[in-house]
Amino acid sequence: MWEAREGPWENAAWGGTNGGIFKSTDGGTTWTELTVGLPAVTQADLAVAPTDPNRIYATVATGRPTNIYRSDDAGEGWRLITEDTRPAARRAMTTASAYRQGAPGGEGRPSLSPV
Repeated sequence: MWEAREGPWENAAWGGTNGGIFKSTDGGTTWTELTVGLPAVTQADLAVAPTDPNRIYATVATGRPTNIYRSDDAGEGWRLITEDTRPAARRAMTTASAYRQGAPGGEGRPSLSPV
């Protein structure tokens, strides 16, 4: 989850500084923030590997740069998987563009595709 705002009269999106990756195991009644191995998260995009539901990839924005992290235990722990910021920067630009254009996924947020 992350803070964002874009009014119909504005031509840009503004993101907040509070965000995180959260997990629920009881259908959404309670939520736990996942933090082990992650920096302070401003915004994150997630994808679950279709071959292993415990493997999750996340592009994590902390301001600059955006990085890619991987979890092999359903989000309990994370590790940075590349020092190269170009792949994550590309994803961040695509996400920002899709957000501004009101991409499929509801209420102006982009839909996520599995990795």
